[in-house]
Amino acid sequence: MPLVINTNVASLNAQRQLVASGNDMSEAMERLSSGRRINTAADDAAGLAISNRQTSQIRGLGQAIRNANDGVSLIQTAEGALDETTNILQRMRELAIQAANGIYSDADRATLDAEFQQLLDELDRIAETTSFNGQKLLDGSLGNVDLQVGAEAYQTIDFSITAMNTKTLGLGTTSSDVSGARTADLLNLDAAAGTPVAIGDSDVLINGQSIGAFDGSTDTFQDLIDNINENVDGVSATGYNIANAGTVGTGAIQAGDTLTISIFDIDGVSTARTDFTFTQANNLNELVAAINNKTGSLLTASLSEAGTLVLSNDTGAAFSLTYDNAGSTTDTLADVLGFTDASVIDQGGINSAGNQFIAAGDDAALFTGSIALTADDGGDIAVTAGPEGTATDLASLGFQQTSGDGTVKGVSNGATVPAGTVDFSEGLETGDLKINGVVIEATQNDSLQGVIDTINNATSDTNVVATSNATEAFDENSQVFATEFVSTGGAAITAGQNLIINGITTSNFAGTTLEDVATAINDVSDNTGVTAAVDDNGEIHIFAAGPIVIADGTATVANLGGLQDAFTAATAVVSGTAVADADLSTIAANSDLVINGQVVALTDLGDLTQVVADINISEAQTGVHAEIDDNGELSLSSTSNISIQLGTSRTAMTAAHSLGIMDLISDTDADGALNATSYVIGAGIELTSINETTISIEGNASAQTATGLLNQNTELSSVVTGSAIANLSVATYTSAQEAISPIDNALETINATRSDLGAINNRLEFTMSNLSNISENTAAARSRIVDADFAAESANLSRAQVLQQASQAMLAQANAQPQQVLQLLQG
Repeated sequence: MPLVINTNVASLNAQRQLVASGNDMSEAMERLSSGRRINTAADDAAGLAISNRQTSQIRGLGQAIRNANDGVSLIQTAEGALDETTNILQRMRELAIQAANGIYSDADRATLDAEFQQLLDELDRIAETTSFNGQKLLDGSLGNVDLQVGAEAYQTIDFSITAMNTKTLGLGTTSSDVSGARTADLLNLDAAAGTPVAIGDSDVLINGQSIGAFDGSTDTFQDLIDNINENVDGVSATGYNIANAGTVGTGAIQAGDTLTISIFDIDGVSTARTDFTFTQANNLNELVAAINNKTGSLLTASLSEAGTLVLSNDTGAAFSLTYDNAGSTTDTLADVLGFTDASVIDQGGINSAGNQFIAAGDDAALFTGSIALTADDGGDIAVTAGPEGTATDLASLGFQQTSGDGTVKGVSNGATVPAGTVDFSEGLETGDLKINGVVIEATQNDSLQGVIDTINNATSDTNVVATSNATEAFDENSQVFATEFVSTGGAAITAGQNLIINGITTSNFAGTTLEDVATAINDVSDNTGVTAAVDDNGEIHIFAAGPIVIADGTATVANLGGLQDAFTAATAVVSGTAVADADLSTIAANSDLVINGQVVALTDLGDLTQVVADINISEAQTGVHAEIDDNGELSLSSTSNISIQLGTSRTAMTAAHSLGIMDLISDTDADGALNATSYVIGAGIELTSINETTISIEGNASAQTATGLLNQNTELSSVVTGSAIANLSVATYTSAQEAISPIDNALETINATRSDLGAINNRLEFTMSNLSNISENTAAARSRIVDADFAAESANLSRAQVLQQASQAMLAQANAQPQQVLQLLQG
C-alpha cells in the first residue's frame, strides 16, 4: 500500500463506518424510546399506510361498541318503563275482572273505577315522561332509531318503539294482502275540467300482465276490478273503502239537525245511490248502532283510534256524509262525527259512482273506494307502467309505481301529476314529503334547486341523493318521409269538398282553412300512409314514406295553390288538370335541429342509431345525451332543461315528423317563424339510493305539486280495529266486561314490543362481543406492523454502541497513519 498524505482513505472509511453505526444507534434508541418500529413514513411507507387504516378501524370499532352500549342503555330504560306499564295493565285487568262480578253494585264499581282511572293517568304519565338523553321513548315521537354499530358507513342496527299511551294501547291491527304496491284514491277526476281517467291497453301492468284499457267516461269502478280479475293471472282484485275520523266527535245529533249518508253504486248506473238520514243520537255509540241498523251490509260503522268513528265497506263503493245543522245552527260534521279536513280525502270528484261527477258541498265529506290486490300464492305483487304508460297513469288509478333499482325520476316542471301542475316554486312544508320513512323539512329556497338541497340535507337519514334531470322519449317514425308537397295560396276551399289521396277519399272538409285540409288528410292517414301539417308561414306540408297520388274529385287540389318545391314524376304522381304540370322531387334524408342553442346536424333520419350518434357528438356543447330506450324510442336526457328548435333547412319539418316532435313545436310567440319556436323539456328531480336499495316515497298533494315525485314503494296502511283503553271504565257491569279485551290487546302490544326490544338487546350484546373481538385482532395485527421488538432493538443498540466506539478508535488510528511519512523524511 503506498504512503500518501493528500488522501487518507482509511480515515474516510472509518468516518463512514462511524456515521453508519451512529445512525443505527439513533434508530435503535428512537425505537426503544417510542416503542414503535415505524416512527416516520421513511421507516416503512406501506406499513404506515396499513397501520393508519387499522387505527381508523380500531377507533371506529371502539366508538361502535360505545354506541351499542348507549343503545342497550336506551332499550333498558324503555324496557324498564314497559315493565311497570305491564304491572299497571295487569292491575287494571284485575280491577275489570272484579268489577265484572255480578255481586257488586254500581257504587262498589265506582270505587274500583276511581283506581282504574288513576292507573290510566299513570300510563299516560309514564309514556310522556320516560326519556333517554332528552328523547321521549314511549310517546310515539322517537321514530326509527339507527344505531351505528360498525366502523364503516351505514353499518347500523335499527329499531323503533311505538306510542305506549292510552290512546294507542288496546288497538289491534290487520294488514291488507297488497305487497309491493299500494292502492289509494281511485278514479280521480280533474275537479275543474271534470276529465275522467283514461289509460291505454298496455299502460298499466300487474306482475307484467296488462290490466287492459280503461275509460273513466264509460267504465266504472267495478269494470276496473273485473278487468284486473279477467286479465291478470294469479292476482285477485276486490274493492274496499275505509274512512277514519281524525278526531273524536260528540255523536250527538241535535233536534232539527240531519245527517245524510249517501252510498253510491259501482255498477255503472249514473243515478244509483242510496241515501240514509239520521235525525237523533245522543253519543257516538248510539250513532254507530243506528248506522249499522239502517245501512245493513252497505256500510259498517265502528269505534276505534281512541274512540273515533270508522266507516267502511268491502265493495269499494263511494259514500258521502252531509250534515244539515238547521236545528243547532252551529254543529258541523267535524263536531258530530270528527271528520276534519285532515281525515277527508282532498278530492274534487270521483267516477266510481256510476260515471257521475260528484262534488262535495260546504259541509260534506266524500270518500272514494280503493282496490285491494291479493296474490293467490301469497307472493309479492308488482304494479308497473307498461311500454306506453307512465307513473302518472298508475297514480290516476290509485296505484304506485314499484321500483327496486334504487332510482326514482320525478315529473318535470310544466308536467301534470294527479295533484295538478308541477311547480317547484310552491316549496315544501315540513311533513309534506317522506322519503324512506324520513320526514323532509320545509324548503328554504322555493325552487327546483331549493327542493333538491332540502332533500339532500336529509341524505344521511334517507340514504338518497337528489339531482336535477330532464328526460323525454320520442316515438320515431319507422322510416323517413321521402315525398313532400309544400303548397300555399290558391282560392278559398269550400267546406264539404273532398280529396282523393292514394286512392282513399278523405272525409268532407269541416272548414275552409289549410288546418281543416290537414285534419281531413290526417283522419285517413292510417289507410293512406300520408300525413299533413301546417306551418307558421301558412304552408301546408303533405308527407309520405313513398309516392303520393292526389286526385281532385272536385276542385280541391287546385285550391291548394302553387307547389313551391320541385318534384320529379318518378317519385310521385299528381293528377288533375289544375296541377298537371307540377314538378315533383324527393326530400333529402338529412336535416338539423337546434338543441340548447347548438345546431345539431342529423345525417340520416331513417337510422335512429345514427340520430343518437349525431346528437351525442354535440353533447359537450348541448349538455344533452341521447340514447334508445327499452321501448325503442329516442330518449333525450340532461341535468337541466332541454330546448329543441327546428333548424333552418327546408327539411326541418321532415325531421320533426321523423323524430316525433312535430306536434310538440308550435309558434307560441306568434312571429310566423316555426324555426324560432322552442319545445322545452323541463327538468325534474331524480333520486338515487346511495346503497342501491328501493326508495319509498310518501307525499301529499302539496308534495307532488312542489316536487313532481309520485308516491311509490309504500305499504298499504293497516286497518285499525279494537278500542283504545283511554275511554275504558269499570263503573258499570257492561263497561267492565268491555274493558277486558282492549286491556288484553294492550298487554299483547307491550309483550310484542318488549320481545322486540329484548331481541335487539341480546343482539347488541353479541354485536359488542364481536366488535371487541375484531378490535382485539386488528390491534394485534397493527402491533405486528408498527411495534418495536425490544429484544432485537436492544441487541441492535448494543451492537451499534460497540461499533461506534470501535469506529472512533480506528478513526484515530487512521488519522495518525500519515505521521509515518515523517519517519522517512527524518532518515
